[in-house]
Amino acid sequence: MDYNLAGVFKNRTLTLGILGDATYRYPLWGKESSEQDESFLHGYLETYAEFFTAGITNIIEPVVQVFPLPILGLGGGARWSHSVYDSLSIKACGDTLTCTDLVQWIFAKVTLQAAYEGAFLRGVWQKGPLKHRRTDKPFYESTAVLTAPAEGSLMEYQSYIAGYQWSLLRSFGILHVRNKIHADRTQSIMTAGFTRIVDTPWTYFVGLGTFESPVLKDAKKEGDPARSFLVLLSVSFSGTLRSAKDAGPSK
Repeated sequence: MDYNLAGVFKNRTLTLGILGDATYRYPLWGKESSEQDESFLHGYLETYAEFFTAGITNIIEPVVQVFPLPILGLGGGARWSHSVYDSLSIKACGDTLTCTDLVQWIFAKVTLQAAYEGAFLRGVWQKGPLKHRRTDKPFYESTAVLTAPAEGSLMEYQSYIAGYQWSLLRSFGILHVRNKIHADRTQSIMTAGFTRIVDTPWTYFVGLGTFESPVLKDAKKEGDPARSFLVLLSVSFSGTLRSAKDAGPSK
C-alpha cells in the first residue's frame, strides 16, 4: 500500500491544509511493468482513500477503479465534504446561500493515462449527483468553488495534466481543472504551469496560473474579479507499507 501526506497552500480560494491518501493495487492479470520492462499488458484493481482538512473544510473521498490496461481506469467513488464558511468568506452565506453543512457527491470516474520517453499525459472525468441535507435554498460546494441549487444538481469534474519528466527527480507541465454544475450551467476553471522536484521520500510542487469562478464575483471585496492569479504550493512525504509476505525473509 502506498501512502502520501502533504501540506498544501492555494491562494484562490485561500486554503492552507493537510492532504493525505492511501492507495492499494491488486493485480488482475499479466505482469506489472517495471523500469526494465515497459510492457503495458497487465490489469489491476485500484482502491484509494483521500482526506483533506483545512479547519473550515474537511473532505473524505474513497474511490475504486478497475484498470483492464494501465492506460484506462473505470470505476466510481464518493466524496463527503463538510464546510463551515460564513459571510466573511462568501458574501451570500447565511442570507440566500447555505455554506455550513455536509455535501455528498456520488460519482462515476474514468481515467486515461499514458507515458512515453519522459512525456506523460493524464485525464480524469467524474460526474454524479450532489446531495445536501437542506433543501430550502442553494448551497456552496467548496471543492468546486461553485454554488448549486437546493435539489437536483449534477456536478462534473475534469482534470488534464500534460508534462515532461526530464530527469528522475524533476518534471514540469500544465494542469487544467474544470468543475461544472449542470443545473446552473456554471463552472470554475483552473489552469497552471507547474514544476515538481522529487527528493525521496519528499516531493515539492509549485504551480502558477489563473483561477476563474462566478463565486468570486460575489466576494466580500468590491470589484473582486472573476478571474484571478493562482499560486499552488505543496510539500509531501510518501512511502510504501509492505506486508511481511511482500517484504520477504529477513537477512
